[in-house]
Amino acid sequence: MTARDAYLYVLRSALWGEPLSESIPAAQLKEVLSIAKAQSTLPLVCQALLLSPGQELSDSQKVSMQNKLRSTVSLHLRSNHVIALLTASLRARGIDPVLMKGQGVASYYKTPYLRECGDIDLYVGKARYTEACETVAAMAGIEDVPEWSERKKHYNVDVEGVPVELHWTSDLLPKRYDAAYQEYSLDGMTHGLVQKAIDGEVVNTPADSFNAFFIFNHTWHHFVTGGVGLRQFCDWVMLLHAKAGALDLDHIKEILERLDLMDPWQVFGKVAVEHLGLPSEEMPFYNEKSDPRVEQVLDIVFREGNFGHERQELRNRPKNFFVAKVRSLMIHVWRYSKMMSMFGRVATCQFKEMLTGGIRTAAEEFGEK
Repeated sequence: MTARDAYLYVLRSALWGEPLSESIPAAQLKEVLSIAKAQSTLPLVCQALLLSPGQELSDSQKVSMQNKLRSTVSLHLRSNHVIALLTASLRARGIDPVLMKGQGVASYYKTPYLRECGDIDLYVGKARYTEACETVAAMAGIEDVPEWSERKKHYNVDVEGVPVELHWTSDLLPKRYDAAYQEYSLDGMTHGLVQKAIDGEVVNTPADSFNAFFIFNHTWHHFVTGGVGLRQFCDWVMLLHAKAGALDLDHIKEILERLDLMDPWQVFGKVAVEHLGLPSEEMPFYNEKSDPRVEQVLDIVFREGNFGHERQELRNRPKNFFVAKVRSLMIHVWRYSKMMSMFGRVATCQFKEMLTGGIRTAAEEFGEK
């Protein structure tokens, strides 16, 4: 068993609450933990190893793992507090936010506090977006907020040490697909909302069927544009498992086919079933046929790490503005060529969007120099 296989074995144990039937060799353990960290799943792996009676761990390893679990729980408590605070403050202004991803999805895990925390994403819609930004900025002690821009989907601010993103839209897709996506997004973010109790506050999360697509699309977007970790795949798996039999599959199919995303969905679905343990009957539109792209996707995920933080080619950025931009373009073109060879038109549209957006951003940055 390779270190990668060992990591996936431990991760599946954590996701499904099944005890490890064999221990991880000491020689592999350090690499397994390193992979877990790069994939933003370290708390899950630590808990599974600590709960395994036959797993040999040094005292220092046990202490390190226990400290990681304590810090993760602490981050969850702080994030939940801020979510409740933001929700109450915005509702006092008549703005009812929707919690996307993050803590809302964590609730579907066997042990929610073991999901690695990220930032807080709140959808507030377009109509009162500026007012919502001003409200949250005031909570952070910030007086001025940027003007609304259709090119920027969210406003970033830290509240009590927790990064927060306020969204006027759940996402922005390439122009070919964006108008259709916005229709589905508006419906999924305003109708059939699922409420959850977080730190004493009733918090909205997206409608289940849209959320199943949205979590997938978030994973797909980061995968194709720069890198994503298995934490995002785990989020999707846990949501699909929790909502099995309760999703509107016709609606999800309509979204996927209209946005040309059925093919990536099915490839990612095989990753979820074959490597993360989701029962095939709980994966909508599961394709049993062998597909070499499944292992290609997994290779990319392991090589690049969560949000591409392990991508070696992005390090040591040149100081010269033009050299840095040309180098960045070459890296992106090389990576997108791989994506386009794997996923065709939908990846090509994303490449064109990146290219035009990159040129526009570079021109703006050059103009400011």
